Amino acid sequence: MFCQQLHIESADIGEWEDDNPLNYENCDLAYCTQYFKQTNNYFKFDRPLPAVGQKYKHFKIGKIVTIIGISRHTETEEVTVVYDYEGHIWNRPLEMFMSEVDKEKYPNTTQKYRFELVED
Repeated sequence: MFCQQLHIESADIGEWEDDNPLNYENCDLAYCTQYFKQTNNYFKFDRPLPAVGQKYKHFKIGKIVTIIGISRHTETEEVTVVYDYEGHIWNRPLEMFMSEVDKEKYPNTTQKYRFELVED
């Protein structure tokens, strides 16, 4: 026997459009966060959330990671960024992924953020 929980939220997304990402069968959580959980501090950043397929550079040694998706822990609801680095899957809390580099701890870094989007 098992128990399944269903969490439902509502949001005013304005006028519905067929090309709205929420209308896609495999809607990415990053798109959904634009409409839901707006009172949650996880989603208040001064730059866009990472999206599937984007490449980001880590500030320490310049390694490039590829975003797999955004996930939410099933019990704590902590939001994490899931990414691939050299064939290994990693995740990091979204807040940490989006954070600025601690310039006191790492004074020689040139990046503003821990992970910065790599332009194509």
